[in-house]
Amino acid sequence: MAKERIVMIGNGRARVRSIDEIIKRCPGRFHITIFGTELYPNYNRIQLSEVLQGRYDAFRYYTE
Repeated sequence: MAKERIVMIGNGRARVRSIDEIIKRCPGRFHITIFGTELYPNYNRIQLSEVLQGRYDAFRYYTE
């Protein structure tokens, strides 16, 4: 079965949180594309210490 497509505009924290939830609830079901002008992906500032310690990958969805 072909994956359904989701296209999102913008790379804000709410958008990334929505994607996290979609992937959690329906793993492998969607092909997700994000368009944004931001140079780097957004991250959750609450988890900044985990990102800096390498325990959380803020760039897990990033491609060029």
